[in-house]
Amino acid sequence: ASFSDAAIRLDGGSGHRISGNQFGAVPFTSANGAAVRVSGSSGGALIGAFDDYSAVNLIAGSSSAGIYLDNAAGGSVVANNVIGFQPNGIFGVGNSIGVFIFNSPGNNLQYNYIGHSSSNGITLSGAGSSGNIVQNNSVGASLNSGAGNNGAGIGVIFAAHGNTIGASQSGSPNGGANLIVESGGPGVWISNSGGAGNRVLANAIYANGGMSIDLG
Repeated sequence: ASFSDAAIRLDGGSGHRISGNQFGAVPFTSANGAAVRVSGSSGGALIGAFDDYSAVNLIAGSSSAGIYLDNAAGGSVVANNVIGFQPNGIFGVGNSIGVFIFNSPGNNLQYNYIGHSSSNGITLSGAGSSGNIVQNNSVGASLNSGAGNNGAGIGVIFAAHGNTIGASQSGSPNGGANLIVESGGPGVWISNSGGAGNRVLANAIYANGGMSIDLG
């Protein structure tokens, strides 16, 4: 804890793996700016893992984003992380934003629990943010209780375009559905600054403070 930029920052190389760590929610420490930041020329990181519970990262209490992807190469996988919770996975220690993707393409966010953010659970921003896939995440709920994010569950802003939130257009009707609940604002918010071609398909969206899907 207590790193002003990020606890782990990747600025070069590819194929890095970050798994099995606790970032934040540590007593008597200050917040990290971000837990993990993939930036510069770095690409293709794996943050978390598939089918390996020992690889889950706990990411909590960041003053910026829990996970911040602003690398032009993109191509990272963020999977099976617990973002915005105490180590028990229930009580909240929110980040400002759970996952922030800024001008970074082709990232894959799957099977994450994202809650208690002071802003959006997930934000896609910038014209360089395209081809990102957001599937099978629980946004605003833990395993057994609500964990709403104060802003939108998922926000798409500043020309982010061509991203998939939920099922792919050619996939099975419910394959990839996200659970998006208890947001202070909309479930999914594509703002009036958002780009074209974002697909929001086959998600379970309810009990949010704003519209389920708000097209700005």
